Amino acid sequence: MFNDLLILTRDLKPDRPPTYDKRGKLLTTAVIGCTIPEVFDDVKAEKLIWFDDGKSGGVVEKVENARELVRITQDHRKAMKLRANKGYQPS
Repeated sequence: MFNDLLILTRDLKPDRPPTYDKRGKLLTTAVIGCTIPEVFDDVKAEKLIWFDDGKSGGVVEKVENARELVRITQDHRKAMKLRANKGYQPS
């Protein structure tokens, strides 16, 4: 969802969807595993990152060794799921 946070991780455990309270406030951040090493080697904080061939994207807020925190700033008008082998494009 627009303006939500997403955690990208090298850990390939099953993804964790975000959870919301009854008012729609984000309680836990979504976590997805990523098999593309460049996502962790090339991306830096405050840079744009795109998913699913540019259909969704955001700003990298924080980079750590095994994970990145991304704020979604561009998304579809309807809900979408990131699936395997969708690629990424840093800006």
